[in-house]
Amino acid sequence: MRFTPSIDAKKPILHDASAKVHVKFGDDANTTANTVSSDTKPTSPLTSKSTSTTTVNKKRSSDQAEINDKTNNKIHKKQKAEKDTTTLSKKPKATPIGIPGKNTTQKTTPNGANKNGRSKGGKYKAVVKPKLTEEEIKEKVKKIREKKKQRKLAKKVVDGVKVAVPTLRLNPDTLKQKIPLSSIRDFIVNCVTEAAPPSWATITHRAAIKHTVVLFVHGLDITSFGIPEHRNNTPHYVEAKAFDAISTSMGKSAMPFFTHCFSHMMISKITGGNGKVFSAVSELLQCPVGKNEYERKKKDSIERVKAFENNMNEFYMLTLDEMKALGYPIPTFLDPESKLNDDWKETRAVKEPIPKKRLIAIDCEMVETSEGKALARVTLVNEDGNKLLDEYVKPAEPILDYLTQYSGITPEIMKNATCSLRRAQKHVRKYVDHNVILVGHGLENDLRALKLAHPYCADTSILYDSFKGKPFKPALRHLSRNLLKRVIQHESKVGHDSAEDARAALDLFTLKVKKGPDFGRFGRGTELVSDRLHKYNPPKSSILLEASATPNGVYAASHSLAYHHYDNEEALVEHAIEAVKTHDFVFTQFDTLRPSSLKKKKESNDNIEMAPTVVSTEISGNYEEAAKMTRFDSYFQQMYNAFPSGTMVLVLGGLGNVPRYHELYKRFRICQGLDDPPANSDPIEPWTGTDQKRLEGYGAKARLGAVFATIKQ
Repeated sequence: MRFTPSIDAKKPILHDASAKVHVKFGDDANTTANTVSSDTKPTSPLTSKSTSTTTVNKKRSSDQAEINDKTNNKIHKKQKAEKDTTTLSKKPKATPIGIPGKNTTQKTTPNGANKNGRSKGGKYKAVVKPKLTEEEIKEKVKKIREKKKQRKLAKKVVDGVKVAVPTLRLNPDTLKQKIPLSSIRDFIVNCVTEAAPPSWATITHRAAIKHTVVLFVHGLDITSFGIPEHRNNTPHYVEAKAFDAISTSMGKSAMPFFTHCFSHMMISKITGGNGKVFSAVSELLQCPVGKNEYERKKKDSIERVKAFENNMNEFYMLTLDEMKALGYPIPTFLDPESKLNDDWKETRAVKEPIPKKRLIAIDCEMVETSEGKALARVTLVNEDGNKLLDEYVKPAEPILDYLTQYSGITPEIMKNATCSLRRAQKHVRKYVDHNVILVGHGLENDLRALKLAHPYCADTSILYDSFKGKPFKPALRHLSRNLLKRVIQHESKVGHDSAEDARAALDLFTLKVKKGPDFGRFGRGTELVSDRLHKYNPPKSSILLEASATPNGVYAASHSLAYHHYDNEEALVEHAIEAVKTHDFVFTQFDTLRPSSLKKKKESNDNIEMAPTVVSTEISGNYEEAAKMTRFDSYFQQMYNAFPSGTMVLVLGGLGNVPRYHELYKRFRICQGLDDPPANSDPIEPWTGTDQKRLEGYGAKARLGAVFATIKQ
């Protein structure tokens, strides 16, 4: 049975703890209610739950009185009191929590507020949205309308259906400085993935871009497109239509198709300072390691240090994944699925492993044979620097080039060599077993020359960073000069001393163990753009194609970047057209316009000496340069016409053609001890402050390059 309180109250007095007033039930209830309504807050839940017909009627009458009271009194305090009175008959509720933005028109977050809308003091603050001027409003509306217009125009009809096509609109007016190559690199990543675009370019329907091609043309100089030779007060960009009005614009006459494809030539700036200019190609193909990736590697390194704190020699050994990525021969001891050719050998396992492995350094010298490079000398050095083995090896194939300037090998030495490759393998395996850590610089090359696989390797070219960043590796002679204060591989000497190189590698390894993991590292480090693209979901494919005198082994060793080298530009053009069809990002290097490229190609290509018919008589005085530009124009036309629709095409020039800069910089490096003077050369004059100022002035001009961008429609 439910309990019901009596309706015949005999004027009991209830004490409201919150209001501190007396509440009576009876004939004077209306008077009491009015008193409470003006001075108190809602009573306790017990009073509101005691309900009956009489009580309800009385409350209704009080409500009517309250309504009349509200109508007659418009004072703010009275309204608030009446509002409190109406809550007497309601069940008390929890105190409402303030919600940022509720009942307010402001939707912006206060300055200094966190993501929940609270300010630093813990209270919510409504920030007044900055008012735009009439001109700013018009400009904003104009941009919105222009963006909508571009999206409408960026469509074509295919089989009666409108299809979105990518379009590029350059905004050179927004440039406040020359475009840094890092911004161009970010633009490339934006074209391939979904990164944020730069302010100087707007892409409509970016997702419709299927391929991105970069043509890096060494020797493509801004002075060929109207910029004065002195390069003073160079603008941030030049419109293509202005090429006709510039009398010194050889590019317009020699490259008519090329200049027709672009709307602007923007000016880039290669990183550098104090007279130094960094590699433009490296800057374009490298990007800083992401914060998450850096933190992950740092965490892994800390865990490995703890695991090897009692034996740091093994901490610096290459892991299996690193060996695979660097192209090392993998022994079956580490990977049972690894397969080696029949003429390859593996180092011997041991019955009783020792707690701390011995250190042995190795260095090999090679010669060029009819089957490629072959082993000609192998040297082993122990921890004390003493020679364990120094043997000249006679290749089985005929020798085409002794590479004397690098190897020190001469025909006379090879006449007396009797050791075969198989015997050399046997000699090395006698000293190197699984109780040995093999130390070397670029050790994978030595092991491949020996056709030998070893599981425990330490590579000083990986333990130290190059100032150029990855994938470049530091030169052994530079590390020796800067860290060991020892000069090796002197240019005045003929060839390298393999024992000297092996000792240097061993000393660099022990120095690393002594100084710690961060010694010889530069900050967070860099990674290849191709590595960044390969991590994208889905992964993006990259390829680098170049025509040069010698292959670039640095990029050839990258696992995320396919690499191909060609002897001439004709083959490069042909393969670039095919590569675009199967890769998301294609990077090509042309030497066509490099000052020395014409002389190199004359022997293998007789067509270069033919006078180009498109060169006007106004530039006949610069026939050699005009001929090279005309050749590149034909290459570009052939590629551009074959590229699929929706291909982003960027053309960049490298270091500016400033001959005085190259002369001064070469002398600067010799004076600073960074390079050795040429053999039998005249004494080099000391470097002065005047020379430094001249170098910086010429360097600033040489850092300016040309940038062209368009989308193939």
